[in-house]
Amino acid sequence: MKKIGDSLKKIAGDTSKGNSATSSSIEEALRQSQPGDPNCKICGGIGFVRQDLPVGHPDFGKMQICVCRQQGVELAARERLFRLSNLDAFDHMTFDTFKSQGRMGLADQHIHSLEYALSQAATFAQTLSGWLFLTGGYGCGKTHLAAAVANYVVSLGVPTLFLTVPDLLDWLRFSYDSPDANFEQRFEEIRNIRLLVLDDLGTQNTTAWAQEKLYQIINYRYVNKLPLVVTSNQSLEEIDGRIRSRLMDADLVTTVRINAPDFRTPMQDSSESQISSLPLLNDRTFGNFSLREYERHDPERQRSLESAFHAAQQFADNPRGWLVLMGD
Repeated sequence: MKKIGDSLKKIAGDTSKGNSATSSSIEEALRQSQPGDPNCKICGGIGFVRQDLPVGHPDFGKMQICVCRQQGVELAARERLFRLSNLDAFDHMTFDTFKSQGRMGLADQHIHSLEYALSQAATFAQTLSGWLFLTGGYGCGKTHLAAAVANYVVSLGVPTLFLTVPDLLDWLRFSYDSPDANFEQRFEEIRNIRLLVLDDLGTQNTTAWAQEKLYQIINYRYVNKLPLVVTSNQSLEEIDGRIRSRLMDADLVTTVRINAPDFRTPMQDSSESQISSLPLLNDRTFGNFSLREYERHDPERQRSLESAFHAAQQFADNPRGWLVLMGD
């Protein structure tokens, strides 16, 4: 490696020959502005080196970070990712603070589901092997466990990116449109980050471009078996088919369905029957029901679905008698 510090110092000296005081002050200013170790025998404190390569080599003339500042660069990169992930807002979400018993007590099946989810998330954080897919209704603890995984591995120094899917796509759009941002560099960083956590898959309102970029990120990590955590309150059938097929790979993906009510809305009456599963379905409403036009059913099937939807709405407005829904 050729020291570029020698060249810079020579330039500084040549411009100030005959004036030793000025030359010394320039050299001292140069030394103080150098990002590397001033005692480094490789770069002389510059922080960069240029490899001695033949003309025509792809890396000819390119500056490389010196080993004396490699650790500092990696630390700065981790801190930038931490700020981008906004994990400060989730620093209270750890495995220790996860309450599998709920706020006011839960039925046994809910407790078992939360304990199983906690166990799977903790195991994943320790091994970073495969993917972890957390599903369930609103407020059941998916984001808490995903953040707990991220906080745990960040504490070990693992480069991690934690983002909701809408925020991720907004970040990519900004990088693509901004002349000051390097889109390709950021896109590669997301695809190759040691651990990627995508919260709230399915809540994004995407363009075709954004949906394609999201698929490219997930598919890249699938092909290269890079660890990924995904949370979603949607069923697999509602997720884009290409992404769904990757999430259904049992050899790679550990899927955990959390069967618990919304932690933010605890049961107000502890005597309420635990037999009813309605609290687990409180995210299913007429407002978010999908008529699945995108699946391009034959006209008869589509009319049947729409007829059932309208019949259910009418029954809810005036609940008299019985409503029986039949189908495959």
